[in-house]
Amino acid sequence: MGLSMRNAIENDLKKIKGISIIIGKHNVKDNISSYLERIKSKIDVAWIVAPETENELIIAKEKLIGKRWIGCEKNALFLSTSKSLTKGKLLQHNILNPDSKIFSKPFSCEYILKPEDGAGCENTYKYSTLKKALNAQRIIQTSGGKAIIEKFIPGQSMSFSMLCSITSTEVIVINRQIIEIEKNGKLVYRGIRRINFETNMNLKNKIIKVAEKIREAIPGLKGFVGVDFILDQYDNVCVIEINPRITCAYIGLSYYLNRSLAEEILRICP
Repeated sequence: MGLSMRNAIENDLKKIKGISIIIGKHNVKDNISSYLERIKSKIDVAWIVAPETENELIIAKEKLIGKRWIGCEKNALFLSTSKSLTKGKLLQHNILNPDSKIFSKPFSCEYILKPEDGAGCENTYKYSTLKKALNAQRIIQTSGGKAIIEKFIPGQSMSFSMLCSITSTEVIVINRQIIEIEKNGKLVYRGIRRINFETNMNLKNKIIKVAEKIREAIPGLKGFVGVDFILDQYDNVCVIEINPRITCAYIGLSYYLNRSLAEEILRICP
């Protein structure tokens, strides 16, 4: 999927005059630090396609100090990489999420266990009881990993993509996520379907308000940002994760919107 995202960016950039593109290739022995150290003298601008996992985006940002960076600022990367810190910020700014009081009332529920710094559905599982989720969390912690537990919110898995600058946000697309849950509880991402949100102005207006509150909650979000959320049975927008980077939703999006998103993002990140 990362290659498809990179190809989508490359295809958009090729249509912009005056830009030369270097598609980096790394050696088998390279990690992200050694690779960027080796190539940084050859580049002026960096647009990194990488997950938050293991602080890859933060490491890249630090390695490329002095280069023009297309993407979020370090403080926003730091907050968004940590799922627990993200939820704390959401709570402070009254943005609905699985830890919100509305979901704390006693009711029979299931639980999600996911990596503290994960991306997408990677290593994410649903458990029928809190006890089972805690047992699985202990196993991960024993091996040196970090995972968080949160309530499973019934509803439609969705996402929206927005363009962020220091002073504004623009929600550019809303997607219905296709996520399957296997017999062992593992969540598997199968793709998205675009939604014409112009036909649902109530949902559009709710998401626009949430997007603006997210920008205020996490300063430094810049360029393309993805937000995963659940639309629950009462049409509440419950934010699950904030992705401070290009996501799968970018693939084909310039064509879908008939816009040069890469060019717009370059203007946001001068």
